[in-house]
Amino acid sequence: MKPSLTFLLVLLIAPLLRAAETDYRSFFEYPDARIVINLGDGHSEGVPYKNHTNPQKPGESMVFSNGFGTNLGRTDEPFVSWRFIQKTEYGDLYLFTIEQKHVPVKAIPVLFSGQTVFAYNQDGIVVQIDPYKDPKEN
Repeated sequence: MKPSLTFLLVLLIAPLLRAAETDYRSFFEYPDARIVINLGDGHSEGVPYKNHTNPQKPGESMVFSNGFGTNLGRTDEPFVSWRFIQKTEYGDLYLFTIEQKHVPVKAIPVLFSGQTVFAYNQDGIVVQIDPYKDPKEN
């Protein structure tokens, strides 16, 4: 019995597809860090390597970013966004921006080196990066 052409193509292509998968964790010195944002009663928490945008064109870079808050212009609530800049020999570099209606945008660079760091803690806005803690280690 001869194998089908489809079967042969799957055998040839499947290893190539697996090899093309990106290890997003490799972009970070601390891939399991948690970005925590508290805005009044609102709370957001995320893992940076899981918040990515793949390049759409040749030459574009991978972008790791996200944000939390309401639509500016409709309310007076703030909006906090973050973007991973790069892994360095000292840790992971992030840029946080805090936007509020009628207030100049605040841009805050933060170097995360594995210990909790507060990027911002004023006016009911708390932004921090925490190391990963296994819930089983309580």
